Amino acid sequence: MIEKEFRALLPLWAVCAVALLATALDLPMPIRIAAAGVYIPACATLGAYTFGHEYVHGTMPVLLAQPMARRRIYLVKLGVLALLLAALRALLFVVPFPEGHTALGSLIGPLPILSALFLAPWLTLVTRTPLASPALDGKVTR
Repeated sequence: MIEKEFRALLPLWAVCAVALLATALDLPMPIRIAAAGVYIPACATLGAYTFGHEYVHGTMPVLLAQPMARRRIYLVKLGVLALLLAALRALLFVVPFPEGHTALGSLIGPLPILSALFLAPWLTLVTRTPLASPALDGKVTR
């Protein structure tokens, strides 16, 4: 099951990592500062697609029918997410990141990780869509 989670999230993580590393190139400073603009949505997207890919591909009923505890499924998914988020956070040591320069700058590092670990998966499970948008669900609500 761990391999399945890595296969599902690794392409998305790779796109986020490449976009984050692209901000470390020798480009003008406003473009390099855009690392925060890549890092925060990348964390949120990874958090949402932890369970969201099950809804997108219609495999949530199959996942829940597996002969294992749902707690274990949840912990495996969050464990893989935590590992990928830690690797993404480690990339910030390479990228010039505006962390600590303002009063809220010290929250830029840990706050997206915490919200990606706890808030984004919860919102995905509650709304049953990865981006919390009913328009992406395919159902029309009136």
